Amino acid sequence: MIHYPSTTPEGGPTGRGGWLLVVAAGLAYTVLSVPFVLVEDWAPWFLYPETWDALANPTASGYHPSFPAFVVFYLLVTVLIGFAAAVGLVLFARRSPEFPKYMIAYYLGSFVILLLVLTVELEMWPYDHDPSSHSETGAQMVIAFLWMMVGGPYIVRSRRVKNTFSKQAPPSPPSPAI
Repeated sequence: MIHYPSTTPEGGPTGRGGWLLVVAAGLAYTVLSVPFVLVEDWAPWFLYPETWDALANPTASGYHPSFPAFVVFYLLVTVLIGFAAAVGLVLFARRSPEFPKYMIAYYLGSFVILLLVLTVELEMWPYDHDPSSHSETGAQMVIAFLWMMVGGPYIVRSRRVKNTFSKQAPPSPPSPAI
């Protein structure tokens, strides 16, 4: 069954449809990808002896004194962004009036956090001769920037978003029969 969104008396579409589905798909993708990132990218990396050498041995070639703190920070960022996307999905599903403000903060926060991660990476390894080592964080930051530049204005200006996530007065009780 196809559900066509209704319109409000004030005009404009309402309901979780249109471009809002793209916003929800982006959140769902983030939520679903975090466990795969943790299992496919992080778990094998911790199994290599070279990793533990670079984390704990000051004489190792890849050692940096801030590396253990950075690893913990990056793991927390990955989990935090996944958790924030899950909260966004819950607000979306509940049609919470807080959803638009939350999404603006989510888009801006994701970009700023990933920019910070990339800056720390470049500061810790400024002369890394392998540009692909920073490309994953850089690509994630570019995607977060695009979501911020496209999704942010959409959330702010869309009539559908305003109609769907507005505070609506509860229906008044029926008047008693006289």
